[in-house]
Amino acid sequence: MTPNSPGRREALFFSALAALALTAAQAADITRTLNYQGFLSNLSSGLPISAVKDMQFALYDAVTGGTVLFTDTRCQSGGDGPGIGVSQGRYEVEIGSQTAGRIPASVFEDRDAVWLEVRIDAVDNCTGFEVLVPRIRMQASPYAFKALQASSAAAVIANLDAYVKADNDANATGAVFLQVAGQTGLTVTNGRNVGIGTTLPAVKLHMSSGTLLIDGNAANSFRIGTSSMIVTSLGAVGLGITNPAVKLDVVGGIKASQWIVGGCVNPNDANDIMVAVGSWCVD
Repeated sequence: MTPNSPGRREALFFSALAALALTAAQAADITRTLNYQGFLSNLSSGLPISAVKDMQFALYDAVTGGTVLFTDTRCQSGGDGPGIGVSQGRYEVEIGSQTAGRIPASVFEDRDAVWLEVRIDAVDNCTGFEVLVPRIRMQASPYAFKALQASSAAAVIANLDAYVKADNDANATGAVFLQVAGQTGLTVTNGRNVGIGTTLPAVKLHMSSGTLLIDGNAANSFRIGTSSMIVTSLGAVGLGITNPAVKLDVVGGIKASQWIVGGCVNPNDANDIMVAVGSWCVD
């Protein structure tokens, strides 16, 4: 590889280490910078360089020619930030960290690829830069910038049958939604209420419609508390008892507005308990 301007006092050889990655943010927002590592050596001697160098990093929309999308200049005097320290040929730079607003999200929006061009000022006076070729194509990780664009996220979601959506807490709900076929199937609020078929569960478990089917294969198919209510796998219901012996086993009193025993009811007194004896109803 040779610089585009061979008449410079110092010829430099550039070898990329292909280490491009997003710098993760400590906060919730994405830090729009690129962490880049490279290697510099003297072309004539082949020895690695150890010095502070004036360098420039530019993002393009094409492998050659094209349009400059972003430029970060690092010089010992002037530029966006200080010169780049090179030790035994190796250097590392966080592109965009010294520029106002960092790398614009629009750089990666609606583009199939973006290329990085590295430039070196051989005389280190920040007035002229040699272009090192070829440009380096950005890999997948920088396209995480697209997550900043709501339209991009919506485009991805539109092609999915099911997905999980987390509320950004702009409306103070802090909920998590499971969307299925365009409808909210499950909601968990920041108060830990769970909704099925509703986005606003009012209690710990809130079903807006449908049937709740509990199919157990242990001793108890359904239980509320320790013994508040139990339905055994044999269909016996216990209220206040853990092992109901009959279809309805209650510990405590029962209050009802009408009693029907064995299909018998006293038409003159709804509270009159009658017992079926053969084909007769008797008190």
